Amino acid sequence: MTAAREAPHVAEFRVLAMTRAARYAVEALSRRVRYARWRGVPCTALHQEAGWTRLRLCRPDADSVAALGAQCYERGIYEVWAPTAEIADHSIVDIEYAL
Repeated sequence: MTAAREAPHVAEFRVLAMTRAARYAVEALSRRVRYARWRGVPCTALHQEAGWTRLRLCRPDADSVAALGAQCYERGIYEVWAPTAEIADHSIVDIEYAL
């Protein structure tokens, strides 16, 4: 399902179902974030594939970037592939947004 606004002048969001016949009002909005720690550095887990996990550093600094061998993806955003078996402290956090 997709959340979309009806028109630019309408401040109400609705969830669009696969068919246009059914529309449901959005009652809550949240984002799910997977946190993990690799080699003592806090990260968010972005993607898993074939025993490897793509991590984005939460608070990158020169020491953590060098320790993990992270590469700059965009300005201030550093990412690295890590073996899934080495990742610790997995947690999933739902971040609620006010409507």
